[in-house]
Amino acid sequence: KLSIPSIKSIKGIEHPPHFNIHHYAGVVGYNVEDWLTKNPDPLNDNCLDLFRKSSMPYMAELFADCVPAGPKERKKTFQTMAMMHRRSLNELMGMLNSTY
Repeated sequence: KLSIPSIKSIKGIEHPPHFNIHHYAGVVGYNVEDWLTKNPDPLNDNCLDLFRKSSMPYMAELFADCVPAGPKERKKTFQTMAMMHRRSLNELMGMLNSTY
């Protein structure tokens, strides 16, 4: 379950969460400031392959151009979610700027 933190619950917190996820361990708040710099985790090749083959059209499309790298190419093609997000944002901004 996803929720938005109430103003009362975040009052006085230095870096308040932007959203909460409710799961078995309780409610966990997430702050998205500096998300691109805080998440340099590599994408696992097995996960990439599963995402690309997803039966959910949006998921399959989102990861369509992410091809798992072989052992020799892994260092050259190292991708993170943050890198993918940044590339996607740059493409969107390029498209928007070209229509202006």
